[in-house]
Amino acid sequence: MANALLTTNSLQSPQIKKRENPIQNMNNKNIKRNAKIRPLVTVITEEELSAKHTPNDTFATGGTVTKLKAADYVMKRGRQMFLCSGFDLDTATKFLMDGEQISGTLFRCDHA
Repeated sequence: MANALLTTNSLQSPQIKKRENPIQNMNNKNIKRNAKIRPLVTVITEEELSAKHTPNDTFATGGTVTKLKAADYVMKRGRQMFLCSGFDLDTATKFLMDGEQISGTLFRCDHA
């Protein structure tokens, strides 16, 4: 069974304006407050999964909660998910073809 790859903003309608800073990985807090990239996530908390997820929320913009729910679903089934930007596919290519993580976030359940 295959693992999951989630690229963000890879397909958009011409009517949708391209975001200046697409979600390319998960951070430990609001990116406007000196957040640190989380290159590996092995646990997603209930607090993260139940966070308010409106488009105008200061932290959960860009579908962060939805991405976390997708990662949680995959991880609970013993698989991993890699989150990266869909605008520049170098990160996805390196990860899939070479097993090298140059950016993005890998969601992996380390306890089965």
